[in-house]
Amino acid sequence: MQRLHLIDAIGPFFRGHDVRTINWSKIPWQNVPKTCDEAAEEWWAKVRADLTRFADQAAAWGFDAVSLDDVTHLADHPWLEPELRQRIAFYREEFARCFAIFTERGLAVHLTMDVMTYTPA
Repeated sequence: MQRLHLIDAIGPFFRGHDVRTINWSKIPWQNVPKTCDEAAEEWWAKVRADLTRFADQAAAWGFDAVSLDDVTHLADHPWLEPELRQRIAFYREEFARCFAIFTERGLAVHLTMDVMTYTPA
């Protein structure tokens, strides 16, 4: 029987999320940059650096997979508003870079998402 050694990897996405109570099962999307600009690139670069350190350590400890929770923000649908689809495309591009950090270290990426689309459209 093959065993899965899975570790939650969303910690780096909490950079700058200084609140008293934290829901560790959800990325604090209100803090994630929504558009591509200099500040967003700086934020993502820091997250990728943190993810790299995390992935290196997780692989060294024998984990073979990571989990990222609550990433419904990567699910694109043709009926969504164009500006929302543009944001999703931006997120998908950034997360692809994050996923590569894990896969380059032999870690499979598992996503959890509860998808319920509620927009004005």
